[in-house]
Amino acid sequence: MDKEHLPRTSRVQCADGVVMNVTVSEGRSQVADSPIMVISIKADDLELETWIAEYSYSNAAIAKILYAAKHSPEFRESLKVKDIAYPESDALQVLLEQLDKPCFIETSGNVDQAPVHEERCTILNFPDGIPINLEKAARKADWLSVRHGGGQHRLRVYAEYGNAHTYNRRLIDFLGSYLSGTLAKAHYPYLGCGIASTIIKTPAIKRVPVAISPAELEKQISYIKHMPLANAEDALHRLKAGRDAWSTMKEPELRSKVTDPESLKLIQGAFKDIRDRQSAYRWHLRGLPAAYAIHKIHLDAQRGLEYARASR
Repeated sequence: MDKEHLPRTSRVQCADGVVMNVTVSEGRSQVADSPIMVISIKADDLELETWIAEYSYSNAAIAKILYAAKHSPEFRESLKVKDIAYPESDALQVLLEQLDKPCFIETSGNVDQAPVHEERCTILNFPDGIPINLEKAARKADWLSVRHGGGQHRLRVYAEYGNAHTYNRRLIDFLGSYLSGTLAKAHYPYLGCGIASTIIKTPAIKRVPVAISPAELEKQISYIKHMPLANAEDALHRLKAGRDAWSTMKEPELRSKVTDPESLKLIQGAFKDIRDRQSAYRWHLRGLPAAYAIHKIHLDAQRGLEYARASR
């Protein structure tokens, strides 16, 4: 999706009265060394932040995160910007003391799984230079980076999204194998663990049911019926009925209530899935012309697919 056509700023009123000012901007992950989209939220005195991979960025992905933040104070709490101290690994420190050049842990990465926006990769600093054989081995590894500059010599971990903890632990194994002379081909490529989901896991928040009066529903449907179908998509997207007499009826009874043979034929031919046909019958019986009812079911299905992709 073209990022130029996606919203960059928005203002969201939360269910508990908190107002969130949301900004979406481009950034770069220091964990995966790849482009990301940063979602920054200012809510009262709170600064919240998370991010997703650039290739996962979509309206549905952002909406999923903001919906959870809107309805769950606990979820907002998990997005707080804060300094997280990851204790240095004793095992890693023991290995570094065995190298023939001094080294210290500049950044201690997480060795347990953390939310994407709290992931951190290990960085080792060699004041007198990286041992030659270790540098050669590190340059062969797809998940390690060797950097020299400004009088600094660093060895750092790069990880696939969601797996920084795995690669930080892998560094300990890598150095142990280097010191024992047992490095093998398996130590160099990326692990086969794949890329973890870059859409942060959001709580299963149930939407608050909203009662819709028959008069209000009739008013909305009357408004839509006077619009050309091509211009009615947004209104059809927003159209909700709540629970009514048609909601509990199944296909045989619904079909018997449709009095127009042409409408019956259109709906029957539009869907193979019985549930889609039942939904179309219900919207037609509520007042939508058959073509509008069919189009609404297609729009609802498309929106469901967008959210499913965003949840992968």
